[in-house]
Amino acid sequence: MLSHPTNEYLSALRAAIRCIKNPNRYYAKVLRNAINTAGTDEDALTRVIVTRAEKDLKKITELYHKRNNESLDQAMAKETSRDYKAFLLALLGHGGI
Repeated sequence: MLSHPTNEYLSALRAAIRCIKNPNRYYAKVLRNAINTAGTDEDALTRVIVTRAEKDLKKITELYHKRNNESLDQAMAKETSRDYKAFLLALLGHGGI
């Protein structure tokens, strides 16, 4: 029943409202969900990091840390590897962990 078109529409509508109401909080949640899934959701992780890198990624990482008691770079470092890890950490302003 969760895949019913009405439920999908309501889910998308809720996400849009959350993003409009408090974008930084919304993106922090998207990052948390991307990292905390079985097999990291690399598409979501990359999309948020890359699209928000110049605008408000610092605020999002601060909110992520506050809500999850772990820094975003530490969480990403545990869930990614090699060049992908280095790429994401560079966008966060770190050379690597």
